[in-house]
Amino acid sequence: MESEIFLKKENAKSFKKKCEIVIQNLINWKLDSQKVKKGDVNYKELEGIPNNFTKLNEVIEEFVDKIEFSTNFSSFKFLGFPDAGNSQAGIIAGIIEVFLQQNLINSSFCAPYATKIEIETIRWMREILGYELRDYDNISDIGGAVTNGGVLSNTYALMAAYRKYFDKKKSIIILPENIGHYSLTYAPKWLNFKYKIVYCKIKNYRYDEKELRKILEKYGDKIFFIGAYAGDSRTMTVDHLENIYNIVKSKGLDLWLHCDACHGFSLSFSKKYKDKIKGIEKFDSITLDPHKVLWLPYTMSMVLFKNISDFKLIVEENELITSEKFSIGKTTPFIGSKSFSSLKLWMLIKHLGVKKIGELIEERISNAKYFAYLIDNSLKLKRLNEVEINSVVFIYYNKNLTEKELSEINRKIYLKMLNEGVYYFHSFKLDVLLNDKYINLDVLRFMSGNNLLTKQVMEDAIKYIEKLGDDIYEEFR
Repeated sequence: MESEIFLKKENAKSFKKKCEIVIQNLINWKLDSQKVKKGDVNYKELEGIPNNFTKLNEVIEEFVDKIEFSTNFSSFKFLGFPDAGNSQAGIIAGIIEVFLQQNLINSSFCAPYATKIEIETIRWMREILGYELRDYDNISDIGGAVTNGGVLSNTYALMAAYRKYFDKKKSIIILPENIGHYSLTYAPKWLNFKYKIVYCKIKNYRYDEKELRKILEKYGDKIFFIGAYAGDSRTMTVDHLENIYNIVKSKGLDLWLHCDACHGFSLSFSKKYKDKIKGIEKFDSITLDPHKVLWLPYTMSMVLFKNISDFKLIVEENELITSEKFSIGKTTPFIGSKSFSSLKLWMLIKHLGVKKIGELIEERISNAKYFAYLIDNSLKLKRLNEVEINSVVFIYYNKNLTEKELSEINRKIYLKMLNEGVYYFHSFKLDVLLNDKYINLDVLRFMSGNNLLTKQVMEDAIKYIEKLGDDIYEEFR
């Protein structure tokens, strides 16, 4: 019984066999494109805590039998958010991460080589986004940190900005209206700031620059933080970053400019699309989520700071474990024990290189543009945004429907699709310009997170949505 509890020389072969069984089943599941999800989970049908020993083979078999209840982001028919997470380099790095069990809170005895890899990865991303690279003698000189997601990365940026300006009687945060990610709205609450958020009107899902000028004139020196987007979380629209920077500087204001580029940073790898994020290197901080756009398994995010002195605003150390020069734990508030998630990005970049990553990003955008073309040529669907990265927002549309019915029919399409599990598109509420006025609608969103996506699948998916819409429309007649 005890022979299989812990890995040791005597059971190495049997452990390897168990791993091979698990991996083969996972590969088969990941490559199964027949359905996105094959069953519903009852969250109240819970099993009691086991009291007796069960052979590991039996536990593995029980889980493998239920893999199909998981959502397969790598399915060709998964056309929503998030990323497919199907790069070989990323998957293998994820396996290595588990085996190595390195804790990056400390460098010397917890994670010597992993610390070097993480430093290297942060510096690579600083370089590709146009931030200065400096000589360093301490982890606080690196100018960035790896986190477990964009929410925490954005929180770090806000925390640094607040620490920089809190004693200057600045309390105003400026964010774009209706398109922002919730983290920039909620983080000040979590951190218990004394603040006020002022929302700026948008135009075509980015800052309305005339309105931004008015807000800057009204609030002036009271503002300490402005958040912009290189790929907002709904339409993936990119703010005119250089324009925003120039507008702020023209007013002579001392404040923190932040760019949530969790999606849009990927454009920095592409020669063709890099100009879309021109000016990003002038922002005080940038957040990026490789797990959203670079085919990596969850989770891996990063926050970068233009000025090293600003990065040091979030640095704290303790003699217990983080007092060494290169203890990454000093630069990662709230995390404590820290996984080696950066290995996934490091291995991907080492494997593909900047040029190939750029080509794959361009291919992904090409897929999105083809899907937009199909929407534009449909008599029953209507596109709502310009394709800037890999997002196509659309609705099933019929001029005979009221605004309420229009929203309802698209919501029902989503729920029906979710129940059937064959295809998947994302859905959310969005202010939509329709018939020369803005209305709040349930919408559908395509995202090309899987580079194995084919034109045929996109064409079939369009027909599927049209058919669902037609069937539901009959209920309104």
